[in-house]
Amino acid sequence: MSSLQKQKFEVLVKENKGNSLEKIISQILSSNIYITSDFLSFPNVIELGKNNKSYNTLFLFSNLTYLDYVKDKSKYIDLTPQMIKKLKIVSILEFAKTNKSLDYSFLKEKLNIKENFELEELLFESISNDLINGKVDMINQKVNIISIKPRNNLSNVNEAKKEIEKWLKNIELASKYIDEQEIKLQNDNEKYKNLIEKA
Repeated sequence: MSSLQKQKFEVLVKENKGNSLEKIISQILSSNIYITSDFLSFPNVIELGKNNKSYNTLFLFSNLTYLDYVKDKSKYIDLTPQMIKKLKIVSILEFAKTNKSLDYSFLKEKLNIKENFELEELLFESISNDLINGKVDMINQKVNIISIKPRNNLSNVNEAKKEIEKWLKNIELASKYIDEQEIKLQNDNEKYKNLIEKA
């Protein structure tokens, strides 16, 4: 995936609205950019609304799977064969989130694929694009997953936010404790000072 290509699309998404933005979304989904969830947070994309086919299709590629597309194609823009191939690849990422070993039979069923070579092409493309770190076992007809590139970093962001909030709370408590100790020390000093003066 070209980061430069993604940056160019980010600029275009920020600068366009309506029909122009819908065309850009279609170009993003046709490109070799597989992780598209970042685009969903752009105000111009949010403005399209959840009843918009381009928005729904971008959401599909960022969070859902090929099966979701098949269940209700009317919610989405018409997908080209290239887009369908890409959707199947990102669907593999979704399945690999919870399964470290994926059988060919499972993937072929979920992706509506009949031939092993078609599935293997998707798997090798996923590996060559650094979306999956794993090994394809053609003899036992399965793929063993070591790690994957997350499709959506929102959960990671939420976890980081929680950790930061926890850290800030601890700092606040520590600061309060230091202030209390400083006041106590000042009071103790005053007491000792008074005792010395009286002695």
